[in-house]
Amino acid sequence: MIELHIAKSAREWREAVLERDGNRCVSMQHAAGCGSILEAHHCVYRVHLSERALWIVENGFTLSRECHKLAHLTHNISLGLVRANAAVIAVNCVESIPVPRFTKKGIAA
Repeated sequence: MIELHIAKSAREWREAVLERDGNRCVSMQHAAGCGSILEAHHCVYRVHLSERALWIVENGFTLSRECHKLAHLTHNISLGLVRANAAVIAVNCVESIPVPRFTKKGIAA
């Protein structure tokens, strides 16, 4: 059974994600210049989420600004498949239309 943590607001979600990750970038493949400006990143992008699933903490990752850009460029593969797919599983517990899993080449069809 998966235990989900759902924040009530964007601010609460960001704070919960950063706290869970120890206020450090958790990218598996750090971008050049990985720095101290931290951002919370939705692994399953916000555009694909319902209002119910928007603030699932398990779908968030703490990334430096540079690694956040890299995550978008690599379609989250820089986070590692295990972590990216754990976020997908968490989102799919809430969403009625399943989100595809990640593969080494990007998102599964």
